[in-house]
Amino acid sequence: MKKTKIITIFAISFVLILLFFLSSQIHFFEKNNTSTSDPVTKNYTPYIDEYDLPVGSLPNGIIADKKGFVWIVGSDSNLYKFASKLDKIDSVYFIGDKEFKPKGSIMGWAIIQDKDEMIWLSQSGSKPLWRFDSINEKFTSYLTSAAPFQMKLDEKNGNIWFTTLGGNTIGVIQKIIGFNSEIDYKITEFEVGNDSFPSGLFLENDNVWIAQVVGNKLLRFKIVNDRDMISIEKTFEISNDSKTDVHSPTDIFVAGNEVWFA
Repeated sequence: MKKTKIITIFAISFVLILLFFLSSQIHFFEKNNTSTSDPVTKNYTPYIDEYDLPVGSLPNGIIADKKGFVWIVGSDSNLYKFASKLDKIDSVYFIGDKEFKPKGSIMGWAIIQDKDEMIWLSQSGSKPLWRFDSINEKFTSYLTSAAPFQMKLDEKNGNIWFTTLGGNTIGVIQKIIGFNSEIDYKITEFEVGNDSFPSGLFLENDNVWIAQVVGNKLLRFKIVNDRDMISIEKTFEISNDSKTDVHSPTDIFVAGNEVWFA
């Protein structure tokens, strides 16, 4: 009972500290209507080129697509398309419907591009998962137990795996082609323990590894794929119980027989 209370208090404290940090950062930012046609300020350093985004963007998730554009999601409910070769923002897309824009800032988390070049991104709030069609410039929302914290693409089959942190689940997004070649997306989530806060995620062959930031564990699950039905089976665990010092891991990487975590 004491252990459960300590874990719960730690989990709540972790979330409160994170929210306090975000709110304190957002408080000092103001709106800035930067034209997408204006070059972005470029700061030169010996090894890294830095670019100034609009004030209040608070960038968090970032990817580079196959065409060389950089996509960024932050806390101002905007998705930025950045042309690094031209040193400017190519386009800015408001995530969702402007008529129902929520009050305050909503933090963007993860972002990834699937094999069809669709952009998937996550936000805190009532609509945690979005798919953006860059051709039609259209957003579609999907419901998950909580905002995906990390997302990884399975290059073999195009499935997208994610962790939810506060939702205590890992999940998978599958593209389903139905009758008349209609495309739909199926989302399946799997519980991985109360107050475990799964954060880091890594795909290795037919396995998915996760790091539990509050559960203090590194877990490996075998992915069982029966046509369109996916399930997982736990096959390996590294924890403090196994005489390994695993303390609040936030990310994980697997290379051969070596498991790296931070």
